[in-house]
Formats: sequence, C-alpha cells, structure tokens
Amino acid sequence: MKGGGNLAERKRHAGLLNQRQLAFVVAHVGNDTEAARAAGYKNPERSAPKLMAIPAIRNAIAEKQRAIIAAAGAKVGRRLSRVDVVERLIELADLPPERTRYNISGQVSALKAIAEIEGYVNREQVDLAKELADRTIEEKEFFITHGYFPNEVGSSQPGAPGPESQSQN
Repeated sequence: MKGGGNLAERKRHAGLLNQRQLAFVVAHVGNDTEAARAAGYKNPERSAPKLMAIPAIRNAIAEKQRAIIAAAGAKVGRRLSRVDVVERLIELADLPPERTRYNISGQVSALKAIAEIEGYVNREQVDLAKELADRTIEEKEFFITHGYFPNEVGSSQPGAPGPESQSQN
C-alpha cells in the first residue's frame, strides 16, 4: 500500500502535534529541557533536542512567541485614560442588583472612586477648627454651601469660579 503509513507518521508529515508535543510547546518559555520536563518526558535532556528538531514544533513555538509579543504590544500600546477608567466605573456602578447578588458594595466603591477621580473628594487631612477659627459667619456659611471659602477663587474645587469671573478693582 503506497503512501499509507501509520497514523502517527501521517500526522508528523502533516505538521500535527501529539498531546505531549503540544504540552512541550505550551510549557516552552525559552528552556527546551525544562519544557520537556514539564511536558512529562522521561528523559528531558535527551528529548528536548529531538523535539526542537521537529519543524512543526519549532513553528508552533515561533507562532506562540509572535502571539505573546502581539498581545504584550497591544496592552502596552493601549494606555488607559481618565475617561476610560471613569466610564468603566460608571458601568460597574450601573450594574443591576441581580448581577451583584443584591449587594451594592461594589457599586458604592465604584461611585467613591469616581468621586475621587473627579475631584469631589479631598483626601487631605484638614484641621477644620483651625480653618474656621478666623472666618466670618458669612465665610463659614459660604464654605458649608460650596465646599470652599470665597477668597479661594482660583480653587480647583468643582464649581469654583475661575479667575475670569473675578471683578477687577
């Protein structure tokens, strides 16, 4: 019977890998002998060079390396912006109760993170008693309403008027 051969021989010529060879490729991270050991070969020192002599294995390892490089490049190439982060947090905050097992702690955490990113939460420790000590009643009331003192016009606080809204004397 011409051209028949056994199944293993036909697979080898077709470039198909058996389970153990595939395990070798999966385990391969640069050290042939360690990959052979991880794949379960009894004598990895002898098996590794034989495996690396098989073109289909070399091609599979090269393809794996290209895929890893492409995935790493895509990850490095995509930098998360502030908008990306806030959009994802909004998605989390908007999850329906069924998706969170009726526990809203994740949504609350997402909303807290959004508030911090957007500047609605000030993490600085301020001695409020000292801040309020020399303030007038009007300044204190303004602070309670707006979250900053009226003389802090250039403040980066949300809703604070910018320098263009100051009147020139």
